[in-house]
Amino acid sequence: FLPKPVNEQKLILTLQDVQQEIDLSRKILIKDSEQEVFIRHKDIISAEAQNVTLLIRTKEASYTIRKPLQQFELEVQSPMFYRPHRSYLINLGHVTSYDRKLIIMENGDSVPLSRGRMPELKEALLHYVKTCGR
Repeated sequence: FLPKPVNEQKLILTLQDVQQEIDLSRKILIKDSEQEVFIRHKDIISAEAQNVTLLIRTKEASYTIRKPLQQFELEVQSPMFYRPHRSYLINLGHVTSYDRKLIIMENGDSVPLSRGRMPELKEALLHYVKTCGR
């Protein structure tokens, strides 16, 4: 609820909250070899390119699909995702720590960080915290 006259700052914050709710509730359809599953974007921990397949990890399960990482990245395009290496896409909400070479995810996985990408990662994490509030 926004009382009139509308405060511009409150309007901006409200619109950001709405966008955050939309981003957190978005889903993608994964066609695994055995089944089709809807996965919420916020539940995806990482995606790893492995030759012609893509391994998608969530807290509950892992899925292998035949899709290029670039195409998957376009489908889940959001400030919550970042590509730290040519073979990986990670959900910034699941990062627990990082250094110059590795990013540690909540599930214990280590994801490589390409050389020179540390400033970009820090900026992406800051942007994620500002827009998604975590």
